[in-house]
Amino acid sequence: MSIAGHDFVEGRCHCGRKWIDVKHVDVSYVGEAGYAHVGNLNLMEVHQIMAEAARERAALERAILDTGMGAL
Repeated sequence: MSIAGHDFVEGRCHCGRKWIDVKHVDVSYVGEAGYAHVGNLNLMEVHQIMAEAARERAALERAILDTGMGAL
C-alpha cells in the first residue's frame, strides 16, 4: 500500500523516509516539502497518512484492550 507515494516496509521507505517521520501530519502540512515521496505534500496524501495513522491507533487500542490493560 502506498502512503503519500511511500511504500513503507518495516516502517521505512526505500527513499529513506520513516513512517514515524510522517505519521503525525494533518491538513496544516499541505504544501510542505519532506513528507511526500516526491514533491510537496498534497491534500490527498495528507488524507492517506491520516487514515493509516488512525488505523494504526485503532489496532493498538484493540491490542491493549485485548490484554485487559484498558484504553489509551
